[in-house]
Amino acid sequence: MKYLNFFIYFFYLQYVGITLLFKLLTNSRGGDVLSRMMQNFFNLKYRMKINSHKISKKKCMFLVNHNGWADFFVDATLTNGASYISRYGVCFILLFMGLWSFISKYVTYFNRSGNTFKVLEEKIIKIMDDTYNKQIIIYPEGTRNPEKKKMKLKSGCIRIAYNNKIPCQIMIVSDKEKIVSEKEWLIQKNLEPIISASKIIHPKNYKSFEDFFNKIKYEWNKNWNN
Repeated sequence: MKYLNFFIYFFYLQYVGITLLFKLLTNSRGGDVLSRMMQNFFNLKYRMKINSHKISKKKCMFLVNHNGWADFFVDATLTNGASYISRYGVCFILLFMGLWSFISKYVTYFNRSGNTFKVLEEKIIKIMDDTYNKQIIIYPEGTRNPEKKKMKLKSGCIRIAYNNKIPCQIMIVSDKEKIVSEKEWLIQKNLEPIISASKIIHPKNYKSFEDFFNKIKYEWNKNWNN
């Protein structure tokens, strides 16, 4: 039965993807529809930590913990419909949902080859210039972390934020690995993920990237342990 629930979820995801592809015909990006349909399916009840800061609604690079497939609707629901950036392999795995995310530019895809830093910087700047909310979700751990073990942060996208004066906010969300576990083919509904968000961290307030990165790491650890 537990595997059956995962397959029901996967086929529902394709139904959502097809629905969103039709939405494109009405010039709707569809991110709000994705959030609503997935919320109805999983019935999640989000809770902010008492000492958490409010999630930014302005131009922002969100630095978020990376657990798995649930990230691609949970984190967008919690933010102001922020955009994603991901490798092309994810697009093919998600089938109709991947096709919609590519056409709608809900996710900006890239290949890890050549000068990856330059490619990422160009794509992130374009997202900040072209999207209505000027927001992007980045996973600074650089890989999925379903074990919830604290990992060393990659500096690449954080350096891009610093170089281009993009404000950052850290957001740690619990239980995403329980909502969808693609590794174990399991899903769980009716969970209550807890969110801990840092204050907005502005690059302009730091004289060097090292100081900025140290502040990011400090706030990441603080919210991770919160």
